[in-house]
Amino acid sequence: MPSAVPIDNHAVFTDLDGTLLDGEHRLSQANWQTLWQLGAAGISRVIITGRSLYSARRVLDDAFPIDVLVTSSGAGIFEFPSLTLLYRSGLRQSDTQRAVAALTALQLDFMVHEPVPDNHHFRWYRCQRDNPDFDRRLA
Repeated sequence: MPSAVPIDNHAVFTDLDGTLLDGEHRLSQANWQTLWQLGAAGISRVIITGRSLYSARRVLDDAFPIDVLVTSSGAGIFEFPSLTLLYRSGLRQSDTQRAVAALTALQLDFMVHEPVPDNHHFRWYRCQRDNPDFDRRLA
């Protein structure tokens, strides 16, 4: 069966934090140059990150040399730098309500995020347990 994608399409997929960006959230000159060369060669540059769009925009300006930004571990896909939403995925409200009920019954800490692209907003439930990662996210 023929592919719907032309075989001459090429892309590079990479992580953002700790891969392209250093510990100070900076892009090295070598990485910047590589991304520019890939673009000049017609190769699509795609960043995939666990960050929300809001968080990613704190470290990516409009001149960042990429074509596509995949946020929230795949829940949102944006054209870059226009930030046109190409795809989003999330749970149905009924599924979210069932998950909240189950997690609450188990007395587990959790956060429920708004849909992409507003998933930097969230509600949370806390059970008074020691949870440094949870505390860091609420800070």
